[in-house]
Amino acid sequence: MIRLSRWLMALAVLQMGCAHPRLAPVPLDALPWQPFRWLAVDLGGTTLPHAALLIPSRVGGGDEIFQLDLDFGAAGRSAFGIPVLKATLSEFAIEDTTTIQARIAALGNRDDSLRGVPIEDRPKLGSFGVTALETRITIFDLTARRLAMLPPGARLPPEVDQRIAWTGVRYQDGIITVPVTIGGATEWLFFDIGSQLVPLWLSTNTWDGAVGAPSRGDTTLTLPSDGQALRLEGRRTTVGVMVGDTPLGKPLAWVRRDGPPGSAFGNWPFPVAGVVGADLFEGHLVVIDLRGKRFGLLAR
Repeated sequence: MIRLSRWLMALAVLQMGCAHPRLAPVPLDALPWQPFRWLAVDLGGTTLPHAALLIPSRVGGGDEIFQLDLDFGAAGRSAFGIPVLKATLSEFAIEDTTTIQARIAALGNRDDSLRGVPIEDRPKLGSFGVTALETRITIFDLTARRLAMLPPGARLPPEVDQRIAWTGVRYQDGIITVPVTIGGATEWLFFDIGSQLVPLWLSTNTWDGAVGAPSRGDTTLTLPSDGQALRLEGRRTTVGVMVGDTPLGKPLAWVRRDGPPGSAFGNWPFPVAGVVGADLFEGHLVVIDLRGKRFGLLAR
């Protein structure tokens, strides 16, 4: 019995030594976080809580604070056929913990988002496109409403990088597309974190294959656009949605039923099967590394 007890104790020690070590929390606090805020828009009686991602910014070295919209669709085109006055970013540098300094060529109000709001009550808005992210890794903490933009060429700390679930990303002509697996099919969707209508907007063929029969949970969304109503139909997918190895459940997916010709994916100047917005990644940190052609998710 004594020998057996000693053997069991030795086996227990051996198993403890072979067990996987407990992973330490990811050290995120040391990253250069900056605050952002969502712009909620009431459009045609419908509230879009995340219509734009605004970053408090200084322009041209002045003291006045502007709310610059990080718009991944503002790269020499208007993705949704909605006119947006754009600003060309020539310099982007962290100023302190509360503001980001940007030097831009021009400012413009997003009249499409602020229609009906008196001029004197509008926030000072401008927008810059995805070019701000071309040379730097950017991390979005959507829950805490903060982002971290590393200095150009800087890498993530290894202990952070190795915990992120990475997948490939395409970046061409100012457009980011990410591979989203819907059921057994993988589609490349335009990723627009800062200017979105819905979290997951799919082409008709992709949507038909992802959702089941109509149910009580179906919903519609009608928005004014270019003088013609844009009508979307929403239904939860019956198959799981994933980005890389990260499961994202069975989200509400939308499809265009009626609207201006420019809102049809077949008329867009770049080939995509839909649009994915920030809300699809709720509960995750989103990491964009355009130089490394990587897109990452890290569960909070």
